Formats: sequence, C-alpha cells, structure tokens
Amino acid sequence: MLKFFAKFEAGPYIVHYFLADDTIEIREVALPNSGRDPFPVTFRRQKLAKNFALNQPGQTYAENFVRA
Repeated sequence: MLKFFAKFEAGPYIVHYFLADDTIEIREVALPNSGRDPFPVTFRRQKLAKNFALNQPGQTYAENFVRA
C-alpha cells in the first residue's frame, strides 16, 4: 500500500493506493472542532478509470484504469 497526503480547498486528505489490486481510496482527515460532519471516506476503495464513458442511463463503461 502506498500512502499519500494531499491538501485540497476543503481540507487535508489521505490517498491510499493498493498495489495488490490497483485500487484507490481517498479519506478525509477529520480536524477537531472544524464544524463539519465526520464522513471519513470520500472515495471508497475501487479502481479509478482513466477514461469514463456513459453509454445508457445507469450503464457505465470503462476499460482503461490507473495502474502502477
């Protein structure tokens, strides 16, 4: 697993990249007394598509995924 620390407008995040199955997870770092609800997982552990296409309503198609 590779662990990266990132900062975006909303606050700090932790990005986990799992080498075993090429999946990515993005977690928000909860700061004390920030006034925000604690929703720790922003992007659940799944493969991240490079190119995303929507064929029909409710049907997705992706073939190129981010790989190490």
